[in-house]
Amino acid sequence: MPVLAIGGEKSFGPTMAVVMRAAATDVREVIIAASGHWLMEEQPVATVAAVRAFLDQPSRRMPETITLRPAVAADADAIRNLTREAYAKWVP
Repeated sequence: MPVLAIGGEKSFGPTMAVVMRAAATDVREVIIAASGHWLMEEQPVATVAAVRAFLDQPSRRMPETITLRPAVAADADAIRNLTREAYAKWVP
């Protein structure tokens, strides 16, 4: 199932997609320029455009059944490690 990961250029940027890829294989990454953590307050037009573009794609229809795998401790550790690595790149 496609997942949209949106990050602000001045905040988490590509980190949102890095974290989502720990749980999903079809991750669409969008970085909103000139935005920090508060995307809808800082860049509402760009944020809505990104969400609309994602939702308007024909493949956005929900499947009849969705199979979720249970989270395990290794998943949580992987996400924590990815987040630490990405955070270290953004924060001196």
